Amino acid sequence: MSVRVDAVVYFRVVDPIKATVNVQDYMFAIAQQAQTSLRSIIVSPRWISCWLSVSRSTGSCGASSMSRPRALGIRVERVEVKDVSLRKG
Repeated sequence: MSVRVDAVVYFRVVDPIKATVNVQDYMFAIAQQAQTSLRSIIVSPRWISCWLSVSRSTGSCGASSMSRPRALGIRVERVEVKDVSLRKG
């Protein structure tokens, strides 16, 4: 079984010089960080039980705060999970 997750990442470039000098492609770096964070979020038992217990339209289980690559001049504010689809195969 596979899982497809649609999510939105809210981020802020806090230091444009670091973001352009320290990272070759900061948009790619943000996408990679978001994927890694989403994996850890969606496998947590608390998030799974929350997602299964509420209506998908409420979105109350889908926000998570992330604050990693400040050294890169980028601050990821949060990730919101919009939809999760389970697929057989």
